[in-house]
Amino acid sequence: MNESGREVPMERQAFSSVATTTEEELDRLRAEWEALPYGSREQGEKKRAWMRTKFEFDRPAREEKARLLRERLEELGALPIRELLQRRLDQAPRITGIPARTMAELAASVEATPETMESAVQARIVEYVGRVKESCPQPDVEDLPFFGLLYELSRRARDPAERARFPWLGAFTSFPSFQTHYLQDVSRRRISMFRCQVMYATERSVHPERMVTARPEPGRNAWHWSDREKFYQAAGTWSLLPDKISEYMDEFTFVESRVIDEVVDLIESGYRPSDYSHASGSAALWPIGRQGAILSSGELLERQHPIRTGEAGDEKHGSGLWNVYGDRGFRGWSAYNTIAWFDESFVTFGISQAKQEEYLRTVDPGSRKSGFGESLSLMHSGLVGEDDDHKIVDYGGEGNLLGPQVPLSSVDTIYAWKAAEESVRHWIERFAPHARFVSFEAHSALMGSGSFVNALGIQEGTEPVEAWRSLKNHAVVVA
Repeated sequence: MNESGREVPMERQAFSSVATTTEEELDRLRAEWEALPYGSREQGEKKRAWMRTKFEFDRPAREEKARLLRERLEELGALPIRELLQRRLDQAPRITGIPARTMAELAASVEATPETMESAVQARIVEYVGRVKESCPQPDVEDLPFFGLLYELSRRARDPAERARFPWLGAFTSFPSFQTHYLQDVSRRRISMFRCQVMYATERSVHPERMVTARPEPGRNAWHWSDREKFYQAAGTWSLLPDKISEYMDEFTFVESRVIDEVVDLIESGYRPSDYSHASGSAALWPIGRQGAILSSGELLERQHPIRTGEAGDEKHGSGLWNVYGDRGFRGWSAYNTIAWFDESFVTFGISQAKQEEYLRTVDPGSRKSGFGESLSLMHSGLVGEDDDHKIVDYGGEGNLLGPQVPLSSVDTIYAWKAAEESVRHWIERFAPHARFVSFEAHSALMGSGSFVNALGIQEGTEPVEAWRSLKNHAVVVA
């Protein structure tokens, strides 16, 4: 009881002796609550008492850690940005590539010879597919070495001489050919799981993205690289981006130097992100080009066209959405597409509001199959005149409704990984010459680090483009 005669709760009693609490006492308190029946009231009280006592016991250490962090940040904040950037580059983990293996080495990884390798690889594929559950599992890091093998075989399959020597490599040139050869009798769900693991391996082990976040220790996000991991496409000159001074300065973001050149071009051309964006994938690019528009899943199925990326629809029953949806502004790539093979890329279509509204005014409201009624004939609420009642809102959680289709005349930007630039530019030249290519990496670098690079320019009395170019002086070369 306290001085007023009121009983002090058990969890509060621990504070009376916190100044003299030892680690042995904490261990004793923990052992007490762990020994009690799980979920009982007494266990809950004892556990809360232990947690509060430990919280107070750890307070001096927390305060000392916070003091040291404040001193560190004050010291770093006093440095010129250029000096801080170079110091961080010297401290950053090294980017390391996974070397390509010979065919004999690849065969040895599955306990085979080059001549018997095909059957060994097929057995491994059967084993993997057989243990994948009929539900969406988390991609497994333990399977990365095997999918790394598949990636290396897909890379060798691009060489006609290799295919002539090992004809079975022809199945590794694309996912459709791989599926036909190795996954012919596999359920759609298991094929989907296989694709998820390909995407995981592509993003983590292959890493075609020309931006990488490195950490001295394994990161909180397993999709990012740390110095305990390597990736195949590491060759290049990687420039370190400046970052805000914070407790998270143990993270280091690099971009390949050619991304810096693209950022400079974007600044000089007055780049602004598109009004709307629709996420897709490179597997859908050429069909969309031949169609002349981004079509809804419902229309694709009505035309008996396969759904290649992430459009919501039910191919089995021939049903789907009757409109195309997107995000307001540019949101990067998203889960609306699964990379099915190692040479694929996420692709996002940037859409002009004015051009899409112009198209929508040509659409007969009565012909639409959205299920929301004829009044929904123009774009998202707020994008049309105040006296116009025909406004569309996001009723179904699919995003902003853009219309029954998005003609390519409404597309002003194609976003993709920098590594896919050549193929995407070829597509643009053929189907949408009015559009521009912007890499995901250049957009992310400009939006994420632009203010810090501008501050660097102000400190040194240079223009932003010169400050960006100077980042190429703070780079590491990976052979």
